[in-house]
Amino acid sequence: MLKDKIKKLVLGHRASSEAYINFLRKQGIKVGTNVTLYRPFNTTIDFQNPHLLTIGNDVQITGPVTILTHDYSWSVLKKKYGYIYGNQRKTEIGNNVFIGWGGHYFRG
Repeated sequence: MLKDKIKKLVLGHRASSEAYINFLRKQGIKVGTNVTLYRPFNTTIDFQNPHLLTIGNDVQITGPVTILTHDYSWSVLKKKYGYIYGNQRKTEIGNNVFIGWGGHYFRG
């Protein structure tokens, strides 16, 4: 009991899979059922653009994993062409997906 309370105090919403998933849902990310984050303290899920991220049903994610709806690759084009094409895209993780250590992706 005390250990869980300390863990929650130190890690916040990353203290458990359930806490992280509830946090993501409150941010507006669509998260399906039966989703498990095995190492929530090593998992980073971008909630900057919650409307662009969907996680399906029966998804298992271990860590360390980073899931983004944007990247910085547009900076290469900006240097060359002087304008930005856009750096945000919809990110969808389908149903029955396992994302392994380091972000490896296996679709079932």
